[in-house]
Amino acid sequence: MPDDERQVQRLLSGKIGELLVELELTARGWHVERLDGAAKAANGDLIAISGRYKVVIQVKTNGTQPDRAFLGHARNFLEQGTAFFNAKTAAIETDIVVSVTGGHKEAQFYVFTVAEAEEIARQHAIHWFGTRKRDGAVRSPSFPIAPKTEMLMHHRDRWEKLLSVA
Repeated sequence: MPDDERQVQRLLSGKIGELLVELELTARGWHVERLDGAAKAANGDLIAISGRYKVVIQVKTNGTQPDRAFLGHARNFLEQGTAFFNAKTAAIETDIVVSVTGGHKEAQFYVFTVAEAEEIARQHAIHWFGTRKRDGAVRSPSFPIAPKTEMLMHHRDRWEKLLSVA
């Protein structure tokens, strides 16, 4: 598949993930607003509002590996020490990270506070980068952070975390 087709597929997968989170939160009684492309919201995708609670959510979607929860890419962290989340200077910062797996028919949601997601992403990046390839070569730092969902079951459908950070 050419790179431009991959880019389109990735964008579509991301939008579908955002819509799935929006639908899930709406069903749970939250009002959800999208932050599509807003420069002031470079760190978030959605704002969920319920009563006095307001939570900024960043959605990460893995459209190709239903058994892995995508959390970003390792390069900037490994080469520059950049945070995975809230790394951009913006008026709005993410409170919650939701990783969506399984596609639109069998969506699974893994809900993390930013601190939890950051710690998991950092540990995964360090571990995987330190693991040599089968041929003994050092890995490129540009790999995706996608831990197996079986290791993250205690984060699955943990929507109550929205109330803990609001």
